[in-house]
Amino acid sequence: MDLSFCVDLQFSIGFYNHLHKKYDRPYSSISLKKAYLFDPVFGGLSKNEQQKIIGMGCQMWSEWIPSAESMYKQIFPRMLAYAETGWSAKRHKNYRGFRKRLPRHLKQLELSGIPVGDF
Repeated sequence: MDLSFCVDLQFSIGFYNHLHKKYDRPYSSISLKKAYLFDPVFGGLSKNEQQKIIGMGCQMWSEWIPSAESMYKQIFPRMLAYAETGWSAKRHKNYRGFRKRLPRHLKQLELSGIPVGDF
C-alpha cells in the first residue's frame, strides 16, 4: 500500500482493516488471539510511513444485531484486545500476559452489567 501521499502532506493515519477488526464477525473468524495479534503497522511501509500510523479503529455494524445484549457479546472481550493493541508498542505486547489480566477486566464488565461473549 502506497501511503507516500499522506507522508508528503504530513498526514497522520488511523488504520482500519475490516478483515481483522469488525465486531459483527463471529469469534470463529476473529478470535480473541487474532484480535490481540493484529498489527496496525502493516508490512511494506517505510519507517517514515510507519510513524504516520497513530491509531486504529474497530467498527461495529449493528444492522443485523438483534439486541444490545447480542451487540455487547460481539464486542467484548475483543475490544479489550484491540485497545491494548492500539496503545501498546509492539515490543511490549504479550498475549499470555493479556490473558492473565483478562479476568480482572471481565469482572469489571460483569459488575457494570455488560454481557461478554464466549471466546
